[in-house]
Amino acid sequence: MGNLDFTMPTGNERRRAFRAKAYGIAVTFEEQNLTCDILDVSVTGFAIKNESVLLKEGAEYSVSILVAGKTYLSDLTCRVVRILDNGIIGCDFRTLDRRQEARLDRLVLELQKRMIAKKREKSAAD
Repeated sequence: MGNLDFTMPTGNERRRAFRAKAYGIAVTFEEQNLTCDILDVSVTGFAIKNESVLLKEGAEYSVSILVAGKTYLSDLTCRVVRILDNGIIGCDFRTLDRRQEARLDRLVLELQKRMIAKKREKSAAD
């Protein structure tokens, strides 16, 4: 059998993992006592919208992920990689252990399932 070379254009080279829209998911920045709704999440990071001056680009923070108001994952470290003028803040997770990565994978998968179900419902209604 011959070698198969397969590549797909990504369109956005900065993305390292699928990001799912997050509904009912929040993040708490522990030391800052700041909780924000997550706009989207992946196993590599998340985005929030917040005008807070408490967060600084390049800084690392201890965070917890909340699902429906309850702690889903704690003791995570993230780094703020960008703060946009419109208040969107992009963060990357730092050094996840296997359990944390598996739980994030599970969370993103469930969010993907929700997105697919909503698209199917919308298509059926049209």
